[in-house]
Amino acid sequence: ALEKSEFFLSEISFLGYIVTVEGLKPDPRKVAAVREAPALATLTQVGAFLGLASYYRRFIRSFACLAKPMTNLLKKEEQLIWTPECEAAFQALKEALTSTPVLARPDPTRQFALHTDWQPQAISTVLTQQGTDGREHVIQYASKTLSQMQSNYEACKSECLAVVWGVQHFRPYLYGQKFALVMNHHPLLSLRNNTDYTGTLGRWTVRLQDYDFDIRHRATRQHGNAVGLTRLQPPSKSPANEKLISWTPISPSTEPDYGEVNVLRKGTAAIKDRDLP
Repeated sequence: ALEKSEFFLSEISFLGYIVTVEGLKPDPRKVAAVREAPALATLTQVGAFLGLASYYRRFIRSFACLAKPMTNLLKKEEQLIWTPECEAAFQALKEALTSTPVLARPDPTRQFALHTDWQPQAISTVLTQQGTDGREHVIQYASKTLSQMQSNYEACKSECLAVVWGVQHFRPYLYGQKFALVMNHHPLLSLRNNTDYTGTLGRWTVRLQDYDFDIRHRATRQHGNAVGLTRLQPPSKSPANEKLISWTPISPSTEPDYGEVNVLRKGTAAIKDRDLP
């Protein structure tokens, strides 16, 4: 219909990309979960973000050098001060994670993989696909903070919530073709075999029957992309020895410093006293 048409646009959103006269660029909505990550306030968040970035370090030029100001914070002898160098590294790594070659265009002829994770404050999912180079590339990131009621779910139910939400969120990519569901929660490996359709888990099992997928378990230490994204959310509580201190420059004093003068005066007086008979 003509009323739904738009003409003479310099750019349009199409299939997850912004099409411009210069070419394609990622739609900001695809990478919002990383780009809009809150300022890091605890060591746990620093470790989580570095875990996410490290998962894709093979695509990030000079990763170790770029991340060094942040990795230094994890050393026991370091002060927990968030310096301008830390902030610069944080922003640079976010930029790297949300642009090519980490981010790739979806290829409907290749199998997708959906990585999910849960933490009490949030759930996250990362849609990936193996590229022609044989390496795993991100198609899109997504995360969602949980309500108070959802935060009180038991672990198995919460991990299942992450799966259901992730599958529904990426339905346009996943519906009608087989994909891999990757998680770090071992009890959910039997999800497809559940025949008890009562209660919340039962209803979610029925909902997932519309999709064709294989479940793969992966240890948490190897699940850095989804786990890192989930733990970027600020925790409700954190130990005092984990909190970062914001760096503030020391402004030069406008007051005159008479300290040296006083020392000289005292020294002069002492010399004169010694010279006295």
